[in-house]
Amino acid sequence: MLTIRQVAGLARVSVSTVERAVRRGELRAFKLGRATRISSADARAWLTAAPVQVQVRATSDAAEGAA
Repeated sequence: MLTIRQVAGLARVSVSTVERAVRRGELRAFKLGRATRISSADARAWLTAAPVQVQVRATSDAAEGAA
């Protein structure tokens, strides 16, 4: 079982991103007392299913049409 912080570290995202995925039902989590835990299998499934967002920005060279 992993903590939200551990899953965030594995995914290289913020803790709030993992918490949001749990709230939305995208990532299954269990409450053990006041602690939230995520199974390794569920974390793996979320990591492989999560789309990767990439932002592409034009550099000044690309904007000017230079090669």
